[in-house]
Amino acid sequence: EAAVGEHQSLLVESVCFARIANASDLGRFDLNSLSFIMLGGESINFSDVEIFHSQWPHVRFMNHYGPTETTIGSIRQWLPSETFDQYKSQPTIGTPIHNTGAFVMGNHFNLMPVNAKGELCISGDGVARGYINKPELTTEKFIAVELRNSQFTRTYKTGDVARRLDSGNIELLGRTDNQVKIRGNRIEPDEIQRLLGMHPDVIETVVMAFPILKQMQLVAYVLLNSTDQNANEPSTGWEEKLREYLSASLPDFMIPAYFVPVATMPRNQAGKIDRKTLKAMDIDALFSERRAARETVPPRSETEKIMVSVWKQVLGMETIGITDNFFHIGGDSIKAIQVSAGLHKRGLKIKISDLFANPSIKALSPML
Repeated sequence: EAAVGEHQSLLVESVCFARIANASDLGRFDLNSLSFIMLGGESINFSDVEIFHSQWPHVRFMNHYGPTETTIGSIRQWLPSETFDQYKSQPTIGTPIHNTGAFVMGNHFNLMPVNAKGELCISGDGVARGYINKPELTTEKFIAVELRNSQFTRTYKTGDVARRLDSGNIELLGRTDNQVKIRGNRIEPDEIQRLLGMHPDVIETVVMAFPILKQMQLVAYVLLNSTDQNANEPSTGWEEKLREYLSASLPDFMIPAYFVPVATMPRNQAGKIDRKTLKAMDIDALFSERRAARETVPPRSETEKIMVSVWKQVLGMETIGITDNFFHIGGDSIKAIQVSAGLHKRGLKIKISDLFANPSIKALSPML
């Protein structure tokens, strides 16, 4: 109360702001003197901003970004209140502050063109000299590079994947150290997480990749909103709804194989999402039960019987239905080739691309 009652501006961690915006007694505060709130620390939760703004529409919001190595606040952007819905569809972090440079660079420290992805690098007066007693890490992350039209040479590699839009604003797309390779495709889980977090039924989400049943798989942990969430079992159809939503914008190989509902999103002492706790959940056991309980739709023709037989052999499963998604039950690019070869031996020919586009037997059989 003292913080918001006596100051015209407020700097708040996004995690802490969620508690303020969702406080049941928020309306009792006199915030007429408050002019703007700067948010940082983690990605902004759009619903928190909308809840707060519905009661205090005169307050402006600014998003700021920056790692500790560049004295934190390095890039900032005012959130557009009148076009906030448009901003939510493609959120950006803005442009660098004074005495700071922000560059999207390629693998050879070359500047990437507009709309091209690269690593976000920051230079300027706020860049640290390095890490104490860690010369190798300092050499790796702090580089000296001559950039055109820039007075700065000392540059910090943030490890964030980004691109500069036509507007000049920078859009974050994920992390270079989170990048994984699944079915031969390089994937940034943070890009999927950002899109999934825009769904109106999702309060918060984390997307990670790790081996499940000896296969690298994408897992989406989701905290659903109050209308769809139950601590033990969410309402039916939520998973299919999220898959359909992601499929409208992403290729099949970027759709998580597993969606795990959580009653609360675990956090560590710093208030960050505790990924280790999420990863420790027994996904194998959870989805073994789901696979055993799923409805298995039998084949309708001799062709589909052959396809079921080949899938069983390649995937090592006892039961497969014609509506099962090949990639959700353990399939990958190598096994797709094995399926194609197995069908070819039985006089049935498919293109590998057809299996990726139609990952169920029911959808694939017309392609034979």
